[in-house]
Amino acid sequence: MKKHILSVTITILCALCLWQCNTQKTVPEELAGIWKTKILDYEGSFLGLQNDTITFGTVEGDVQVFSIIKIKKDEENGDWKLYTIHYVDNNFQQCELPIYFHPIDDGILRFKNKEEITWVRKKT
Repeated sequence: MKKHILSVTITILCALCLWQCNTQKTVPEELAGIWKTKILDYEGSFLGLQNDTITFGTVEGDVQVFSIIKIKKDEENGDWKLYTIHYVDNNFQQCELPIYFHPIDDGILRFKNKEEITWVRKKT
């Protein structure tokens, strides 16, 4: 019985370690920066990813900055990587933003729920 409990405990600890290996709290270097799209409906809007913050700039000119709780690298499909950014909004609600990243040129982002829109990193 003790061997079974020890075996189960070790299995759970290994699973937690593997799960934790896919998460981090700071923005990976390949995602860091200001991202914009050329789609006219989104002119003036942007997505900012820096260290431990995510920033949304809207078409209307509003800018909202939120704290990142964690970033999880979920899966890869060829050169595309899926990251899920977990953050806290102004109402202290936990939110998720799943994005795809491709390393071509200086990088391309696509929101999982709007894959048809391409976001590129703003050159500084």
